[in-house]
Amino acid sequence: MLQRLRSKMQPRGTREKIKVDQDDLVMDVYSFYKSPDFDPTIPVFVLLKGQPAIDSGGVLRQAFSDVFYAMANNEGIKNVFNGDKNSKVPAFSNELVVNGLFEVLGKMIAHSLIQSSPGFPYLSPTIYWYLATGDLQIAIHKATCSDVDNIELAEYIKRVTEAPADELNVIAFESGFIRLLSEAGESRILTADNKLDVLQSLMLHNIVVKKKAILDQFRKGLPILGLLDEIQREPEMFEECFLYQGIVSNDSVASSRPFPASEDKNAQRVFQLLQTFIKNCNADGLDDFLRFVTGTRCSAKSILPRRITVSCESTNSIFASTCLLELKLPNSTYHNLK
Repeated sequence: MLQRLRSKMQPRGTREKIKVDQDDLVMDVYSFYKSPDFDPTIPVFVLLKGQPAIDSGGVLRQAFSDVFYAMANNEGIKNVFNGDKNSKVPAFSNELVVNGLFEVLGKMIAHSLIQSSPGFPYLSPTIYWYLATGDLQIAIHKATCSDVDNIELAEYIKRVTEAPADELNVIAFESGFIRLLSEAGESRILTADNKLDVLQSLMLHNIVVKKKAILDQFRKGLPILGLLDEIQREPEMFEECFLYQGIVSNDSVASSRPFPASEDKNAQRVFQLLQTFIKNCNADGLDDFLRFVTGTRCSAKSILPRRITVSCESTNSIFASTCLLELKLPNSTYHNLK
């Protein structure tokens, strides 16, 4: 599917250069995509200032991975997202609406995916399903309390959920709760019979309706080269590009690196050592290994359309090409390999 979208781009020989400084990576990449001269049909490559790396895809993959991780965690550009580490919701401010940041972010994500680079696997399911469908009702059915970024509302949700009928009568006339109802356009008086519907209405307003202008801008950035049309047709298929899929497992990383059959006893031993190393890694170690070999923190099939090629060479060092997705290992002991 993504290969079909890539076919709409111009040949690789027409690639446009993004010059970036590692210390200002987010703003350098963001500024490129914010430019009115940005043409989505032109492939891009990254030139890191002061770095010798030649980008044949791996440097671009790493740059997008680092930029998206930073933006999800409000690094480089402040106050963009709220929420849990792996379930982000856009922050709301008039400034974000005026400067169109999320439309630019949508373009960045779409252009990254189409060029076999990472998606943005940090969004809340509520936000992703609104982006994928534009349907408020579908989106709110994915909502959880962790998506609510208003502390006062979150406290009321907990109180109302747990409160007996007599306490609900007290909450219904508290000034803070009445204000939240008014902001959401909710006119019903809270009762034991309607409390779940009222809470859903308040959550819908906080998570989606209040931020609809921002979310619609986000959607406006995704259609380049037809990506949003594909997402709308197969939203489940694209979930791994936008939603956290859990900690990458040792087994999944090991299985993505096939070891060629070899009659060389030393090569067989080295391949077994690598398998042992991967299976003994902790989460941070796996993250470092993936970034070293692939340029991204993720092993999603949509990001890595082919497996890593592993070979054993007569050399004293380990070589990884994030562009070619190759890992070359020396004849070594487990201790040295680690």
